[in-house]
Amino acid sequence: MKLIKKIVKVISIVLVLCILVVGIGDAIWIYAPQVMAEKKIEKMENYAKNINDIDIPNGTKVVALGEATHGNAEFQNMKLDVLKLLVEKNKVRAFALETDFGEGLMINYYIHNGVGNPKDIIKNLSFKIYHTENMENLIKWMKDYNSKVNDNEKISFYGFDMQQPEANVKYIVDYCKDNGIGNYKKVDDKLKILYNTKVKMTDKRVVEAEECLKELKEELNGLSKKAENNVPSQNKAIEKYPIDSEVILRAIECILNSIEYYRKDSTDYMSMNNMRDKCMSENVQWIQKYEEKRGNSTIMISGHNGHIGLNEKMYKSMGEHLYDIYKDKYFAIGTDYFKTECNINNIGISEERGNYKFCSADPLAAQAKRFAGTYYLDFSDINKDSGELYEVVNSDMRMGSLGEGYSFLMEFLPISNRIKQTPTKKYRAMIFVYEATPIKIIN
Repeated sequence: MKLIKKIVKVISIVLVLCILVVGIGDAIWIYAPQVMAEKKIEKMENYAKNINDIDIPNGTKVVALGEATHGNAEFQNMKLDVLKLLVEKNKVRAFALETDFGEGLMINYYIHNGVGNPKDIIKNLSFKIYHTENMENLIKWMKDYNSKVNDNEKISFYGFDMQQPEANVKYIVDYCKDNGIGNYKKVDDKLKILYNTKVKMTDKRVVEAEECLKELKEELNGLSKKAENNVPSQNKAIEKYPIDSEVILRAIECILNSIEYYRKDSTDYMSMNNMRDKCMSENVQWIQKYEEKRGNSTIMISGHNGHIGLNEKMYKSMGEHLYDIYKDKYFAIGTDYFKTECNINNIGISEERGNYKFCSADPLAAQAKRFAGTYYLDFSDINKDSGELYEVVNSDMRMGSLGEGYSFLMEFLPISNRIKQTPTKKYRAMIFVYEATPIKIIN
């Protein structure tokens, strides 16, 4: 009996020691990098700039502003700060956000016509991250700006995502009805199923909606070609609204893409992300070309760092697709925090969100403390004479990256919220925030 007690005691001591060792090891894993990151980087004061000093190269077609998290107020406010600057300095007249194409049409109508309540508009956006005062301020500023300028100077708003097929349905049906295209009642009846967000994309009714959209797409393309070739058409819709037909064709394409997207195996992370980012890049290209026809060759887009960056390890990002097309005419600005209290959706808990604290251990973001909490760094300014800074920006380093899913395990696994990449290989420039605060969701 005494022997058994001794064995139990030894096992207990070993278990306690193991727990202590694991705990200490995890603490070192989490906290040692962030302590080391706060080391002062020499010559930084020669390169750190104010956001107002952002200088976009001539000939740039797409300026992309990333965000290390979706749930921080600083990154949401930054969209408006950078947009104001680009509107003034670079004559940018189009802004595209990581929201659905159809939701972008809703906001665009508001900022051009002033019809509607901005609070109601943002509450209709599918992503809760945009149900904020920050987002409201963005679209109100765009509306106010448009009310003071000539038509050719007005700013347009777009969405470049494609995950909400239902967001596009109203505009397609209304366009058919208003312009006498096809049998709009049939279109309306077939597309109604897409409002059911629970329906499976293999459902017979969705297949019928898909076929209806393909037929409509073919009809609109045919009318567009007749208009281009100056062939008289019995249907005057395309002759009267050529630009509107292009928008509707894009909306149709977004729905068709989303149907294909949701038919994929949802557990196949790489396949889902590859398709989504490819589709988003195609939407951005369409927006840029559409705006260029209107005389606006440069557009601004904004989305998560994981989408706008020039590379991702697990999938081909939207930014990589865009770089393949635009090369140096694609200017990606990443962002990062050193410390954050971030508003994130809890994994597995419907609709519930919370504020959670993390540290990126990013040595460049740590320097923001020296520059009133934030600064801009253009990598083209840095060369071998920049000393330590040159080595830092051209080497793999820790950066923060938080998406829309929180698990308590993230508190113990820094690799779940920190990535290791080379800044100059991922972005052309970056904006750093020392301490980021959570967005406040409007209920």
